[in-house]
Amino acid sequence: MARAISVVHMNLWETVEVEVAHDQELQKIVVALQHGLDDYPGYFLHNGQLFYQGRAMLPANSSQIPLLLTESHDSGTGGHLGFFRTYKKLIAAVHWCGMRQRVRDYIVGCHTCQ
Repeated sequence: MARAISVVHMNLWETVEVEVAHDQELQKIVVALQHGLDDYPGYFLHNGQLFYQGRAMLPANSSQIPLLLTESHDSGTGGHLGFFRTYKKLIAAVHWCGMRQRVRDYIVGCHTCQ
């Protein structure tokens, strides 16, 4: 079971890396950081992955966002705990532009919570 989880986890981050590489706005930040520029406070690179304020940065249109929303809200560990707790779980690890509204929209659309 642990192997299956680690494979899914690895595939998620590999996909995010590819998506970041194809996102024009995030690539501007990556290139600036690679050239030692301080134009983007809070952003940094670690092992080639882009972070914002210590959290993995995802493109706003990442294909992995629905999975992250499902895991943080709908799963057994998510528990349908509403906006604040779901958002708090997510911001502990990831960030994307428009994240707050996307999480809010997801919770509003959750049939179990309504």
